[in-house]
Amino acid sequence: MIIQSLKSVSTIGLLLLLVGCGSTNNNLLSGSNNYLDEYQSLNSESSDYLNRNRQEDRMVAYTAYVKLTAENPDSVIQKIYVVAKNNQGYVVESNKHWVSIKIIKDNLLEALDEVAKLGKINDKNISGVDITNEYTDYNIRLENAESTRKKYLELLNIATNVESIINIERELERLNETIDLLKSKINKMNHSVEYSILSIEINKKVKPGILGYVTLGIYNSVKWLFVRN
Repeated sequence: MIIQSLKSVSTIGLLLLLVGCGSTNNNLLSGSNNYLDEYQSLNSESSDYLNRNRQEDRMVAYTAYVKLTAENPDSVIQKIYVVAKNNQGYVVESNKHWVSIKIIKDNLLEALDEVAKLGKINDKNISGVDITNEYTDYNIRLENAESTRKKYLELLNIATNVESIINIERELERLNETIDLLKSKINKMNHSVEYSILSIEINKKVKPGILGYVTLGIYNSVKWLFVRN
């Protein structure tokens, strides 16, 4: 009889222990899922933002910024170089705590995912500048300048007066400079749309000293008490 009672108590204790562990694991999993949900939500919003502008066929130049903390910033920087290469991009600027890269616009979200795995994300932002109207204006001005140059070339072919020829050539020289300048600006705008800028700020993870660990332990204990209450 006593043995059976002891077995029953042991069984009940084991069940309570399993239930407690299950509850703890569920809490841990819940916290992990909340973090993943938050990160996926950020990516979802970024994806919607990019896709919305693509559907409207706008000329948008995108810039992304990520701030992260890592134990070895030098190693992270080297890995970011690889991220740029893997996403058909290149490094624009780099120092001990900062890297700026340009990558194909369609690979921006994928590159952000890769960078997010290199450390703890403290901040993240994606912004875009709509240059559609400016781009359209430059193309209209280019078309007009090329049309005017064509007319001057026709006049040059039939001009017989030396003074007229000199004046026409002077205008052609001015138009050629204008056309080259407009083409250069249009090419830069095309490049800024085709390639997105991704800037990453890397801070070294600081390990607390002995007092820091004591303070952290006290903080966690107090936080745990408030959570339970």
